[in-house]
Amino acid sequence: MTKQLHALLSYPNVNVLMLKLHEFVFDTPAEEFIISNQLYKSLFPVEHTSDVFRLLLLWKYGGTYLDSDMIVRRQVDNLGTNFACLDGEEGIVANAFLNFDLIDGNRLVEIFMHDQMENYIPSEWGHNGPKSLTRVLSQLCQTNSTNEMISRQNCDGFHVIPRKFCFPIMANHYEKIFNETFTKTLLQKISSNSVTIHMWNGLTKNIKTRASERNLYTTLAKNYCPRVFVTIDDEF
Repeated sequence: MTKQLHALLSYPNVNVLMLKLHEFVFDTPAEEFIISNQLYKSLFPVEHTSDVFRLLLLWKYGGTYLDSDMIVRRQVDNLGTNFACLDGEEGIVANAFLNFDLIDGNRLVEIFMHDQMENYIPSEWGHNGPKSLTRVLSQLCQTNSTNEMISRQNCDGFHVIPRKFCFPIMANHYEKIFNETFTKTLLQKISSNSVTIHMWNGLTKNIKTRASERNLYTTLAKNYCPRVFVTIDDEF
């Protein structure tokens, strides 16, 4: 067990569980889809399994889902329930930050799950995740405009949150996140109301940095993940 995992487990509300997908889906809307082994046909098996599994978890338990490369700055409670967040400028609603309650949320998750499974394409990276979410929301909100989705505030019990709250640093700035030259500029982009910041692991996973550097990543990690940050010898 790494020092970082020890640090995480020092929080009283953090637990690590190992789940077997074929057992976990028993008697759920995803049971037939998973047992059919369609995910084994995927060109992106990790991503597509994650797309399905996050909705399955939320269907069973409700609550908040966050990608592991999200840094949380504020409590998510003030955002309400049953929401997702606009991602970037291409009219896509992301599935990296989701919330569903156990009352109406269960019904809503099932709607998203059915689209995901019925329109599953194993060869496309985002088709079964953010694009699926956006497809369903265009029906729930009765518009293809993500700006209108936000302004309507209530789409059959679901709402879309502006990007500034969840993704203030967009994906096309991913290299700047690890460059000290841009730290001040990027910090200015982060709204005081921003709840999370995405580190875009799909693009940045091969970039190395050091705890001693003062780029945006290390600055945020030091401020908002202090117990983990102090366990880093130097290289992330």
